Amino acid sequence: MKITTKNYANITLLKVDQKQVLKLLESEGRHAYVVSDGTSEMMERDAVIYDEELDELDAKVVSEMAQRLSKQLRCVTFAVINYNDETLLTWLYRSGELIDAYNSQPGYLNTKVEENQPPTGANPDKMAKVFKDLPLSDLAAITRKPSYPDENYITATDRHADIVSVLRLPRFAVGTGFYTVKIGDIPADLVAGDFVPVNIK
Repeated sequence: MKITTKNYANITLLKVDQKQVLKLLESEGRHAYVVSDGTSEMMERDAVIYDEELDELDAKVVSEMAQRLSKQLRCVTFAVINYNDETLLTWLYRSGELIDAYNSQPGYLNTKVEENQPPTGANPDKMAKVFKDLPLSDLAAITRKPSYPDENYITATDRHADIVSVLRLPRFAVGTGFYTVKIGDIPADLVAGDFVPVNIK
């Protein structure tokens, strides 16, 4: 996978009808790209939204959009922000309810928090309410590893990839945001035609 930016944000929606997703985004005047998981033959598939505003990396904007989509579409959403490939933030919602919020490096943006404070969130017991049939035993090890180069995870993208693998989410959410799609820097297993544009000329 080729990546030209270390910053990205996106929202994964679980088991949704892409037509309903596109209709909602269009009605809200969003500027985005949407990709559905082509491995499923069912109408309801996992989908990833790469929204222009999300690429501003505003945690409040990302989490509120994930919450709103989850409530309106009555689905599970998994939102992520990667800051400079150093810090990973995620939010898990189900039908508008916040199930879990994760921060790999709480002191990265918050000066009131000790710089080396360990990761918070990604509680396997809480997340098991959504991912009931998945073995989440490896999740704690992935999310609790320090973010520093000399200790385990060198990049937040690597951590995101491992989380996606455990939760069996679409891998094309990793390393990709609105900007990377717009300039044609997309995951190797996808083509430009896989990305459905919303309000983009």
